[in-house]
Amino acid sequence: MVGLARPFGGALRRRPVSKPAQHAGFFFALRALSGNVGRLVGDPRMRRHLTKLLTT
Repeated sequence: MVGLARPFGGALRRRPVSKPAQHAGFFFALRALSGNVGRLVGDPRMRRHLTKLLTT
């Protein structure tokens, strides 16, 4: 998880990236994190809440 997120952050910091690409990177990282959190918590409502936060 962290191994996947780190290169994204480094690449974004080193050189300017188009807004859509930047957003996609953050979205995928957050989505993966929210999926893990939802699984750990075991509460579908929590996952739905996180998804709503990410998509707005």
